[in-house]
Amino acid sequence: MLLAGMLLWNASTFAQSKWVIRFNDDSEKEFDIENIREMFPREGTPINPTESSKIVFTVHDDTPQTRSAGAGMQGKLNNHFVVEGVKYADSKQSVVFDDYYVKYVDGMPGIWDYVGLTNIYDWSQPIKYWDDSSERYNFIAYSTGDAMAVYNEAAGLSDGQVYVSPIDASKMNGVVDEKGKITDGAFTMKGKTEDLAKAYVADAKTVYKGNGYGKEVELSFHPLSTQLRLAFYETIPGYSVRDLKFYENDETVADGEARLYTDNTEIFSDYGKYIVYYPTTGTINQGSADYNKPHIAFVADTNGTAETNKAFGALNYSTKEHYEPNGQYYLGRSSSSASFAGKPSDSYFVSVNPNEAGATLNIKVDYTLVATDGSGEIINVKGAKAQVPVRYTSWQPGYSYTYLFKIYDLSWGGTSMNPEEMFPITLDAVVIDKEQSSVVIVNSEL
Repeated sequence: MLLAGMLLWNASTFAQSKWVIRFNDDSEKEFDIENIREMFPREGTPINPTESSKIVFTVHDDTPQTRSAGAGMQGKLNNHFVVEGVKYADSKQSVVFDDYYVKYVDGMPGIWDYVGLTNIYDWSQPIKYWDDSSERYNFIAYSTGDAMAVYNEAAGLSDGQVYVSPIDASKMNGVVDEKGKITDGAFTMKGKTEDLAKAYVADAKTVYKGNGYGKEVELSFHPLSTQLRLAFYETIPGYSVRDLKFYENDETVADGEARLYTDNTEIFSDYGKYIVYYPTTGTINQGSADYNKPHIAFVADTNGTAETNKAFGALNYSTKEHYEPNGQYYLGRSSSSASFAGKPSDSYFVSVNPNEAGATLNIKVDYTLVATDGSGEIINVKGAKAQVPVRYTSWQPGYSYTYLFKIYDLSWGGTSMNPEEMFPITLDAVVIDKEQSSVVIVNSEL
């Protein structure tokens, strides 16, 4: 049985070293490094670490031709991310990368490097190697992007700053209270919605022994925020629609900016905490579409404003159709020519908090019908109302949502003489985009 080993001498490289092994009977024998590998095959961290046994990172990028700092995904991450890496052996978890800071270094090719940098605790980061005695590794990562990360919550936050807690992989599946509400996770981020929208979070990466050790650890990052936009069109024969005025609650008309409102005081809060967790992990879930995907539980903060409505900007109107008065103030007349709210430069999207709990959202609007036959007839519609049900407000991080509303003619099948009932507004379609994929839910399924 081996009791101890001591270095006898060291040549120019570790691989040329010889060792003296002392056994229980006090006998000694000299071995070179290759003999030791044969005696103790693939146990623990390699005795002779090599380039292929280093743990190195790369980032998934759909634009591999742009590899310079500031371009592609590295540009979106502002050339940095923080990673926690843990290994598992005999059901025990050991931390390998303790909130390491990883930086993109320009080159041909560029690389993501962590060696010699300092982690969030200001400790120096040595190089790490794959441990063959472990069963698997888990990696959890995030980047605050163009926002500045702050790790002392008590210090408070300025504009452009985001507080981030240390990553705790033991809580990656989420911590729930007695009511089933998520109260903690792998890590949390806290700050203004506009600053949190700059951050990215990666899918958890699980690497199993025999299927990934020695290879680059590729991390796939997604925006932490959710993007939402509103669009409107009308299909009323003989009339055009103009002068939409939106309500900020059931009773109060606000202005011409498209607006949603709700009784929920959290969903539109401009300051809060994102709890990041990964509920679907482990070998049993590898076939699931949700495997290792990040989820967000949002908790509004008292530092923010408990808004119950959100404005999306003025509508981008179209021109007249036939003999109405001239001007670019008419609503689009088909789903393909709908009038979007907001700024074209942002593709009409605004950032909202990812919030899986969701909430019923309301839209209420006054508008004017203008006859297209040149007669000058107008009809004023007051208080037309529609809802977005909870199942379409369960906003996921990294997704974008388009709510398409239609004003249409119901007079052909109704008996009411009230204009808001004759010419109602309805949620016509929901478009859900996730990177390169898109799902369209049309009216018949709403």
